[in-house]
Amino acid sequence: MCGILGEVSVNVKTDKKMFSALLCLSKRRGPDASEIVEAGAATFGFNRLSILDTSERGMQPVQSPSGRYMVILNGEIYNYKQLQNQFGISDSQLRSGSDVEVVAQLIDRIDKAQLPGLLNGMFALAIYDLEKKELLLARDFAGIKPLFYGVTKDGIVFASQFDQVYKHPFFAGKLSTRFSGVRDYLELGYMQAPNTVYENIFQLQPGEMLIVSNELQVKKSMFASYPAIPQNVQEKETDPKTVQHFKELLYSVVKDQLVSDVPIGTFLSGGIDSSLITAVSKKQKNDIHAFTFNVEHEEMSELEQAMLYANSIDVNHITETLNSNSIEQLCNEHFLAYSEPFGDPSSLPTYIITKLARKHLTVLLSGDGGDELFWGYPRFEHVANSIHYYKYPSAIRKLYAGIERKLGKRVSYGISTFDTIGHFQLNKHLHLGYSFSNQLFGNCKHSANVDYLYDYTGAKTKEDILLWLRWNEYYAHMQRILVKVDRASMHNSMEVRVPFLDKRIIDFSWNVKPELTINHHSLKYILKEVQKQYYPEDIINKKKKGFSIPYHDYLLGGLRRDVEEQVLDAKLFGAEHYNETLLKEYVRQYLKTGVGNSWGVWIVYAMQKWANNSLAG
Repeated sequence: MCGILGEVSVNVKTDKKMFSALLCLSKRRGPDASEIVEAGAATFGFNRLSILDTSERGMQPVQSPSGRYMVILNGEIYNYKQLQNQFGISDSQLRSGSDVEVVAQLIDRIDKAQLPGLLNGMFALAIYDLEKKELLLARDFAGIKPLFYGVTKDGIVFASQFDQVYKHPFFAGKLSTRFSGVRDYLELGYMQAPNTVYENIFQLQPGEMLIVSNELQVKKSMFASYPAIPQNVQEKETDPKTVQHFKELLYSVVKDQLVSDVPIGTFLSGGIDSSLITAVSKKQKNDIHAFTFNVEHEEMSELEQAMLYANSIDVNHITETLNSNSIEQLCNEHFLAYSEPFGDPSSLPTYIITKLARKHLTVLLSGDGGDELFWGYPRFEHVANSIHYYKYPSAIRKLYAGIERKLGKRVSYGISTFDTIGHFQLNKHLHLGYSFSNQLFGNCKHSANVDYLYDYTGAKTKEDILLWLRWNEYYAHMQRILVKVDRASMHNSMEVRVPFLDKRIIDFSWNVKPELTINHHSLKYILKEVQKQYYPEDIINKKKKGFSIPYHDYLLGGLRRDVEEQVLDAKLFGAEHYNETLLKEYVRQYLKTGVGNSWGVWIVYAMQKWANNSLAG
């Protein structure tokens, strides 16, 4: 696990002092050691967080045995031992016990374009071919690890952090904001790959690979992708054999992800996902620690439920409670973890719990991905139960919904507002509101990928819509969750592994026939059934709270003055693309009345904190 930075120059290489300064921006991602290596036109920089083979032999970048390829990797490859055996690589051929050492061996044995598809893990990978003078970049199939890049006439630069690209001499002083990127951020609270808020700077998408030639010609391809509506799914959700299959698979996945040469633990909230990961981990590693974050807010606190779980399985349990008196200081500190605009209030508790956990260990296992893969959010059920309205033309649908409301039925007004089920789903993720956004942005459109992800009109059955919703949540909303956790944890020099996003679990999920709202109304049915095999049923939490803080109270209380200074008294980032006066009035009215979308206000506030913290630095 680390922070990586690289460039392949066409004209003049970046001054080594400047390159070193850029590499230092990701020092907290890898505080244990740093290295810069030049090979031909390429310069690779590495900040190391030692997890496997903590000796100096595990340093990167590494060259393949032939000397032809230079390799650098951020992340973990869980199947590197299997690949070593599959390709007949003996221990004596390895210079270290790290996973990247096996990758460097493989690149001499197979076509480099085939390599990313063999890897199971979370990774951002760069390989420079000194013979062909080609650069390969690849990002893991779930998008757990970040990889930003930009191409100019001077060359290509790639990095773990957004600021390492836009502050690079190839881009510094030449930046211009991107219309669609600014709208994506202000509505969704994050930058949806491949877009960013700047022209000519991008993110690799999950499962994407780039090969950049010596002439800076970029060839993109997907080495791993999942279809929106898979055909011939085999596993029936409520079949006991499916549940048992998942239990055995999860046990195997967690076993692989518990491999570490440094201390390791788990997140533990009051929910299903983290409690399940903790229980499976405890079965295999008796001395494992579980960490719980608590807030002094009765409706949001999950401490009591987490303690029930921890006591039930007798796991070492450490908790931390957020002191609301220190909220402004902690908030300012946590915003420094995000070198890109990011507006999710739950980033604050994520930052705090990883900061606490880092005092005790270096690796945590999380339950992220369970909701997206196994139909865990209430909106899955809501959208699926609304599909029958979309069998009718818009005018009839509006009339039908209106009649049902007069008869006393609760029918979402989104049925009457949004022309497609895809737009109906998109609105559930917009935090400024549909009509306000249209006033704010006028003709400015979303990025092409956001339009693609939410462009769906073809659902004929509940099964179809549930399959599509899983795909949509995986490639859209889940990406925000992964940004939140990666940036917060790595700023605290901590690795977070995500068992539910192991390739084996994802492949399993894509082969499950959903029955939510068809034969049952139980969110995350399979996970709940497995959870019952680890915990007494009478202590299992029946109500989902989510991982949050009372940020509405904070915005109107301890953070109010800072919000006013950052938003109302300042020029807003990207204001050339929207009605700045209208957006400021939106925030002003919220602060005045306490009425409005607090998440939407947080997004604006977070954007300004990023702009002032990062752009000024």
